[in-house]
Amino acid sequence: MGPSAVTHLNFSLSYRGVTVVGVVDSDERALKAFGERNRINGCYNSLAQFIESRSPDVVHVLVPLKERFALCAEALSLGVNVIVESPMALNSKEAEELYRVAEENGLMLSTVHPSIFTEPMATLAELIETGAMGPVHSAEVHYSIDTRTEDFSDYPAPNVLPWPFELPGSIYQNFLPEPLFTLLEYIGTPIEIEVMSDSNGALPQEMADEVSVLVKGTRALGTLTLSFAPTEPVQRLRVYGTKMRAEADIVADRLITERTGSEALRVRKRDYNIKSALNIIGSSAKSLYSSLRDKREPLYGVKTLIHSFYEALKSSAEAPVSKASALAVLDATEEIYKKLDITELKFNHILPSETNFPLMHKEKVLVTGGTGFFGRVLVRRLVKEGYEVRVLARKLSDISVLDEHKIEIFYGDTADAASLGAAFDGVDVVIHAGISKRPRESHTSNVIGTEKVVEAAKTSYIDKLIYLGSCSVYGVSDAPGGLVTEESALEPLASKHGEVCETLQKADSIVLDAIDDGLCAVLLRTARVYGPGAESYTPEYTLRTGANYLSLDNGRFHPQFVHVENLADAVLRALQSESADREVLNVVDYEPITTRQYMNRLIRNVNPNARAFYVPYPLSRAAITTIDRVTRALGFRPLYNRYALESTLSGTVYDSSKIRKVLGWKQRIGFDTAAGEILEYEQVRY
Repeated sequence: MGPSAVTHLNFSLSYRGVTVVGVVDSDERALKAFGERNRINGCYNSLAQFIESRSPDVVHVLVPLKERFALCAEALSLGVNVIVESPMALNSKEAEELYRVAEENGLMLSTVHPSIFTEPMATLAELIETGAMGPVHSAEVHYSIDTRTEDFSDYPAPNVLPWPFELPGSIYQNFLPEPLFTLLEYIGTPIEIEVMSDSNGALPQEMADEVSVLVKGTRALGTLTLSFAPTEPVQRLRVYGTKMRAEADIVADRLITERTGSEALRVRKRDYNIKSALNIIGSSAKSLYSSLRDKREPLYGVKTLIHSFYEALKSSAEAPVSKASALAVLDATEEIYKKLDITELKFNHILPSETNFPLMHKEKVLVTGGTGFFGRVLVRRLVKEGYEVRVLARKLSDISVLDEHKIEIFYGDTADAASLGAAFDGVDVVIHAGISKRPRESHTSNVIGTEKVVEAAKTSYIDKLIYLGSCSVYGVSDAPGGLVTEESALEPLASKHGEVCETLQKADSIVLDAIDDGLCAVLLRTARVYGPGAESYTPEYTLRTGANYLSLDNGRFHPQFVHVENLADAVLRALQSESADREVLNVVDYEPITTRQYMNRLIRNVNPNARAFYVPYPLSRAAITTIDRVTRALGFRPLYNRYALESTLSGTVYDSSKIRKVLGWKQRIGFDTAAGEILEYEQVRY
């Protein structure tokens, strides 16, 4: 029950006369949560049972690709119209069978290709139909895919690859259809296809992350570029006619046109640049005005398509996406991915024949989360100290960051007992740093993963387990005098802080219970980890839009951080000393710094264009309260709420005096030094 389900639900409800009568999912937990959050009474595990009980007119099929054909066929055979995510099936043979069943039963079947249902595309279609562009002789489509999305990180089960990687055409079979559909709208059915590709390390095991396709269509030539390397989404179409060329930016929802031919050649270069700039400004202003006037939502192309589907049902018109277009896309997709010569991903253990560093300790250390930001630093420090190291890495992790160390790498998942058994074999100490701050996977990684790690630690009789938890488990709003020690109470209403906080508290208790049962473990509760290479340096409750930062406090709030190297020092001391065994220790830098100082001394150095705005606490509290109530009334879980805001900005300080006393730990790297390191890192990076 991911984002697609929410999108289709909301856009369906926005069509007058539509009533959502139920939702179907095999995942009982996800089904219940989705039903409660969206106030849907009819929750079913079986599509057939749902159709029999509620007699729907339309079913939206939003499941992984391998499951789409069976569910679409079932719905159509039971007399229900179907709208399905793209691509609708694994191949055109399956799709033709679905269309056959739909036609035999007098039903409508349509796949979701939203790009051409946007306003820029409608304007472009009108220019072509009226002849304003002249005959179209070529078109280009460029799509970039952000590999940080769920399709690349949402494992359906522990140690099971995200479903796009399990397709016959791997991820390309999932991501090619939409840009292909857009291209074929302008060049016609493919007659000939040529494919080139390259790998730049954005995908695992040298998979092609740059794919270029040249297509000879029945009406024109076309090129398609699919890129997985950029982190910013790009969806751009260029169409070239004899009288005009047009560029549609699908992300920015903008169309830019330029006349070609003899008139354009007579225009001087300076005037040409001025006209181009005015064109861009005018197009952007028109797009902004239209969005504000129509209150246009993100992904409104999906909304337009869904509403067109309902309209077609009412008027017995053709489906918004034709059978011919859907089949042409499937055929072209299959031809392209077959020419990419896709090889199966391998996940055998990596066991170097020898190390490239001297071993100075007898203990062999296993690190979970070793390819993450902190994990990479910790592995480097362990190697430098002369430890034999093994890393447990998830299947799609970037293990290239560990190549220089020549250490053992086992593929697996902390929530998968089988892979843990292999990873624990022969190790003496386990450092469990594989927790997640992503809500969708927090229960599996933090709760189930920690349970499995503790169980494996007990059965493998390891010498010590070091668990990296979080200071967010504390009930800071109730801390006397604003000082939070290891003896302070935990947050009594963790769920109000969000699912991540709740799961971290459960994981914390799992380790504490194991210590009570005799396991030799150390629980390190850490503040937010920062340093060169961290994914984000934005302080808590600070919203970022481009170069603008809006802080929901008056700038005097004290963010709680620990530098990545200081945290690595703490882990090494806990590893090398028995003093911390069976102890709970806070790890937090004790140099005080305010949000305003953090912005001035770090963010503005990294980004000289950054501008910070500080909201007085009473105003931010009132705004968050309003947003909280409105969001809940609409059936969504709010990003922030008043309780979490008050707790976080209550002025409390995590106390690190115990770890300084027990292990002699200290804040070796101060904030000014860290800010300089981060600035240098970012300058080299860009």
